[in-house]
Amino acid sequence: MVACVVLELWKSRHDTNRFIMVWTSVFTSLWVVLGFVVGSFSTWRAECKFPEAKQGYQVLLLTQPRETEKTVRAEALVLTRFSEDSLWRPAEKVQLSVWKDTASLDLSVGDMLFFYSSISPLRPSGNPYEFDYAAYLKRSGIVGQTMLFQNQWKVIPENSREYAILYQSVSWSDRARLFFLRLRQDLVNQLREDGLQGEAFSVYAALAMGEKAFLSSETEELYSRTGTTHVLALSGMHLGILMFVFYYAFSHGLKYTRWKWLFGFLAFVLIWAYTLLAGMPVSLVRASIMYSFSIYGMMIHRRGFTLNILFWTASLMLLADPDTLYDVGFQLSFAAMSGILVLQKRIETLFRFRWMVLQNLWSGIAVSLAAQVATFPLVVYYFHYVATTSVWATLILSFLSLFLLYALPVYLLCFSVKWIALPLLQGISLLIESQHRVLHWFSTWPNAVLGPYYISWSEVIFIYLGLIAGITFLMFRRKLLPALALMVFIFGFILVHEWERRKMTQSFPLLVFYNNYRAPSVHIIFSRNQNYLLQTHKCVDWRNYAYIKGTFWDRFTEDYPVVLSQKSYSDNYLINENGLLFTRNFCLGFLHGEIPENVCWGSLKRLDYLFLSRGFQGDLEHVLQQLSPEMVVLDASLTDSEYKKYLHLCVRKQWIYHDMRRKGALKVAF
Repeated sequence: MVACVVLELWKSRHDTNRFIMVWTSVFTSLWVVLGFVVGSFSTWRAECKFPEAKQGYQVLLLTQPRETEKTVRAEALVLTRFSEDSLWRPAEKVQLSVWKDTASLDLSVGDMLFFYSSISPLRPSGNPYEFDYAAYLKRSGIVGQTMLFQNQWKVIPENSREYAILYQSVSWSDRARLFFLRLRQDLVNQLREDGLQGEAFSVYAALAMGEKAFLSSETEELYSRTGTTHVLALSGMHLGILMFVFYYAFSHGLKYTRWKWLFGFLAFVLIWAYTLLAGMPVSLVRASIMYSFSIYGMMIHRRGFTLNILFWTASLMLLADPDTLYDVGFQLSFAAMSGILVLQKRIETLFRFRWMVLQNLWSGIAVSLAAQVATFPLVVYYFHYVATTSVWATLILSFLSLFLLYALPVYLLCFSVKWIALPLLQGISLLIESQHRVLHWFSTWPNAVLGPYYISWSEVIFIYLGLIAGITFLMFRRKLLPALALMVFIFGFILVHEWERRKMTQSFPLLVFYNNYRAPSVHIIFSRNQNYLLQTHKCVDWRNYAYIKGTFWDRFTEDYPVVLSQKSYSDNYLINENGLLFTRNFCLGFLHGEIPENVCWGSLKRLDYLFLSRGFQGDLEHVLQQLSPEMVVLDASLTDSEYKKYLHLCVRKQWIYHDMRRKGALKVAF
């Protein structure tokens, strides 16, 4: 930073392009180094470990519990931890999964619980191409998780002295967040008491206040199929609608009066009050920071939204929490805003209409198209599907959201006047019902959803480079260099795509040890038409592999695998007998509860992989005799005693091992 100040003073004396380039380069380099340092510190600070033994914990619920099929999930702040001889105050966040019953369904944000259990670390399942939920929780600041049953927890009464003492240990930032979340929950409950029920209630709570705990999976699937999930994720669109009145008044002369600073302060307070009320989602925090910059810029007669403001918004958010960079909402939000700032005007100038209504309609389509183009590679990478109806559905839903969002402040002002509030809620219910009819109609269009498509990060980067080259070509189309750059990037993208595709389809045989607690198994893939599944059970339950099939099998195979269990099997590709599997490429041993305990593999000359699963009763050293496996794979289904015994044996024998509990699944391409 000192170097930047020196260069700034130097630049002011020598205002030439050379010094401007030097200053910009040094500033950018220092900013990247600062980001690396802050990110490293954040990673080091996030390495928090709880003891594996059961202990007593006192926690504060930071989110409204969300109901799942069998449990109720919520994010909690650990206030105290009771060990045998001391008391700790870790102040770390964990995820609670409470068994669903009448007591757990009554839990709410702000409740304090005491429970006696163990908090396990977040461990990735690591199955190929599976969403890394553990990494997602870690980036959200959560360091552990636990499952609580009926007799393991109790609520600390809010009017008790214990609650008051514990509340004093909560930081002021968490208290402020908790205050607004409780206020939001009171408003949500008031909506329900006043008659807003069912799908209309869950959608309006999400769309207007960011409370998604009541959304059903069917509703989320409907918005996902039509490419309008971002409508339920509070962002700049929602904040822009609510701030339209202030901007209209400000742009019509208020910024030239003595009241402009009072207006700016009032707008700033309202922006951040709504952001806190909505739970501070990443996309809305981004919009709030940009609007704050924009209001200040307008008061000093500068442009409202620029790429500079977008850059400083991202910088402030990443300095506050570097893990935000890996958040999908952060990436999509900034990509969409970048596309709007760069592409919207250029798309809008393609057509001009005399009628104001058609011109405004085309302006809305241009905004939606710019955002869609900028987020397209990320959407394909993360979600694998493309909704062709997204532009048109977003346009209609934005128009309906205008009325739904403006109904919120009217309801807040008049909720005690029932002859105003009740008809207003009935109108909200009708609008949301109409909105869902429109979405259902869009979902019936031919080819409404295309996919699945699978691309790698390298392909995402090349697509963005191609977009940048294309935009550069449009801006400087009379110059030859941008045109050549565009051709090079497109050609490079095609080469990378073909290389990735060939690598994916020709990396056979492929050996995958699945991290599947219900069904420990090994998948052997020789080709797209010839693959085998070696598992512990005699009968296979394909429901245990549903998520693996959707993310992995469909990419590599064309049919279900041949199922192998402990029975003997042989063909031209492999031989499976007595827990041993032989192929031309490797020899695999699989020990589990169905293998006899007196089995012996001492006659083997080589064992490439030894897969240890739950339930084997024999002596492992007797099974192997003097044989040393090249790699030992410890399955996550092992009991604690089995896990410790096998881990100690691997360390004592100096065997190389792969621990699924800590590293997830293992994939090997021969």
